[in-house]
Amino acid sequence: MLFKKTLLKFRKFYFPAGIIFFLEILSANLVLCQSRLGEPLRKNTIVTHTSLRGYLYMGIDNYLSLDSNKLSTKDRYYLESNNGTVIPDSNYQYLTIPVRTGKARIEVFLMNGIDTELAGYQYFTVKIVPHPKMTINDIPIDTPTELPRIALMHCDSLGVFISDDIPGSEGWYKITEFTFGYDYGGFYISHKNPTNILTTETKDIISVTGPDREITIWPKIEGEGRVRIELPIYRITLY
Repeated sequence: MLFKKTLLKFRKFYFPAGIIFFLEILSANLVLCQSRLGEPLRKNTIVTHTSLRGYLYMGIDNYLSLDSNKLSTKDRYYLESNNGTVIPDSNYQYLTIPVRTGKARIEVFLMNGIDTELAGYQYFTVKIVPHPKMTINDIPIDTPTELPRIALMHCDSLGVFISDDIPGSEGWYKITEFTFGYDYGGFYISHKNPTNILTTETKDIISVTGPDREITIWPKIEGEGRVRIELPIYRITLY
């Protein structure tokens, strides 16, 4: 609009009529192009409920909603994404499942009768869901690692950690059993713990292992309604 007013103000003194006509067409096309592509929405107009840090995650359900203080929920909207699909869910929420990492542009369209108007867009970073890790005393561990014997002796059960950024992910997987093993006299001795809770027998075996002894823990996990995966064999040196 400012560009067009400037043209009107100075066309008589500075520009030939042909150039003015060309620039007016260019101005109109720029306005039309901007209307078609939309403008960035105000920060956090689209809110993700799957991530505490505002990410989307590839391959899982990501729930979105519109901030009613920035876009009236009385109006009818629908969302589209250039990375996966977006479908409406209950309670003014939307569900999107990105198909690749990188960026996702979520566009908001206002439905006005039979017409639609692009209200704007917002970009999200798309990440891979972290691979699960076994936890001892609620602490995620890597392999190989070193651990005080007393920490394992006082551990009631083994758990699974995904990410502290995804609420509810602590319930995605659970350890159903694990195999505990160690070398003794040149032979590998293994013991199956039939649950994620350390049994008295398992703790008795741990208590008599010598100092600086490497043990292995091989957990078996299951997911509720999700793809079954395997955790690695954890190599832990006790001291």
